[in-house]
Amino acid sequence: MLAWVAVLIFGLVWVFVGSLRLALLTLVPNLLPVLLLLGLMGWAGIALDTATVSIAAIVLSLCTDDTVHFVHHYR
Repeated sequence: MLAWVAVLIFGLVWVFVGSLRLALLTLVPNLLPVLLLLGLMGWAGIALDTATVSIAAIVLSLCTDDTVHFVHHYR
């Protein structure tokens, strides 16, 4: 599911930005916090349930929003 979300975010940012290279660069700050969050939760033994997965969705949405604003101001 996370891979599908990454592809969708990449596609939308690519359409918005118009640059393949810049869209690829936006994947790193979008996916890194979510992967770290889920990895730390798994390492700490926290079970993945509806509440904890929704935290990952919220983190991903905040990262995507900040990245789009940053890229817009950069361009």
